[in-house]
Amino acid sequence: MPEAKELKIGQPDPFDGSHDKLRGFLISVDLYAAFNQAIYNTDEKKIVFTLSFMKGGSAGPWAESFVLSKKDENGSMQLGEYKEFQAAIEGSFLEMDMAGSTITKLCYLKQTKMADEYIQEFCIYASCSGLKDDAALIDLEKMPTTIKEWYEITARLDNQYQKRLAHLNASKGKAMTTMTFTP
Repeated sequence: MPEAKELKIGQPDPFDGSHDKLRGFLISVDLYAAFNQAIYNTDEKKIVFTLSFMKGGSAGPWAESFVLSKKDENGSMQLGEYKEFQAAIEGSFLEMDMAGSTITKLCYLKQTKMADEYIQEFCIYASCSGLKDDAALIDLEKMPTTIKEWYEITARLDNQYQKRLAHLNASKGKAMTTMTFTP
């Protein structure tokens, strides 16, 4: 039987210990190992593969410490199970209050791009925060508290409405009609 050849598609980026990059790093390691399961078919191989991408920042020294802790007096290593290794990485690098952090990000999230991009980002934060859909909707749009904020939100919503009307009229071959409001 021919030896399996590693397909180097989508290798993980090096991990430097940043809290916000841990989940993506572990997911890319798991996907890569699954795609190359003929090669990374033992816990030890998966652990060594993962350690090889832990460089710089606090991840490099953590990886060194992990390897040294697994060596016995003869120099041989027992790296253990991959699930335990992953739990150790998460225990060291996962943000302690991830739900709280993402709720804070939700509170300060502003729409600076297209609505669908904003909603996508909102949904990602909402799912990471542990909030249910109804609870997350509370902060989707804060109520204005000053007359200036009311003017701004009214102008923004009217602008969106006018763009939508123009789009609908253009698709029907009609000229754009603008409705105006004078306070």
